[in-house]
Amino acid sequence: MRRALAAILTRNRLLTLAAAGILAASFVWTPDALPRIELCAMHRLTGIPCPGCGLTRSFCAISHGDFAAAYHFNPFGYLFYVAALLAAVDPIARKLAPTAAARLSGSRYLAFAVPALVGAMIIFGGIRAFGSVSFH
Repeated sequence: MRRALAAILTRNRLLTLAAAGILAASFVWTPDALPRIELCAMHRLTGIPCPGCGLTRSFCAISHGDFAAAYHFNPFGYLFYVAALLAAVDPIARKLAPTAAARLSGSRYLAFAVPALVGAMIIFGGIRAFGSVSFH
């Protein structure tokens, strides 16, 4: 039981650090200043953007207050940005309001929201890749 608890706490710390690092980096770079490296293997091999293409630039645009550009890069950037913010402040929230934080992390809504988000992104990716919508 102790090992399982220690593993969860370590995983939460890593998630918190990763989210804080991603958010900090998004304030450092503007979308135009990002290196022009093709990170998406699907886009590099097929020329078709994956559902996550544009999320990095969307994060950077949100951090710099360019909300229209963020939507253009990837509309799901807003949801992931909020998720990163929540993950980054999770330890503080657990200290300040432990019962509320525990209620949120154990919520049935959260268990529904993650698969719904993944499904919506897959549908969006299909529409963007094969439809007439250009978000890349």
